Amino acid sequence: MAGSLEETRDIYLVNDFRPEMPEVSGVDALAQRLLLRLTTPRGLFPWWPEDGLDVRMFALSKEPAYRIAGAIDAECRKDEQCDSTLVSIQSFDGGARHIFTITVFSPLGNFKFTMGVTEAAANLLALEEAI
Repeated sequence: MAGSLEETRDIYLVNDFRPEMPEVSGVDALAQRLLLRLTTPRGLFPWWPEDGLDVRMFALSKEPAYRIAGAIDAECRKDEQCDSTLVSIQSFDGGARHIFTITVFSPLGNFKFTMGVTEAAANLLALEEAI
């Protein structure tokens, strides 16, 4: 069984690795792991061939929003500390830009994070703890 969110430790993963390799914990660690899952093409890492969902592929896609939300939820639930998610999608510029707001439900604590997504980039825009 996974420990509490406050016991969770990881290396800072947002916007590439930092040379000093700072440690993050709690909600920040889980949110950053989920962000990494959602910006990594499936199969990129040979030791995790079924992991990864590069959400940038949804820019200009004809995929319906409910399928995108389902794919995001399925990928997030692969993390042992994520029970489920609620995904909200806003599209702009004919689908060239999206804002994904992902509420993460976990018996260890709930939180919401927002990603801005284009074909070129996916960035963490906001993180709100304890919903």
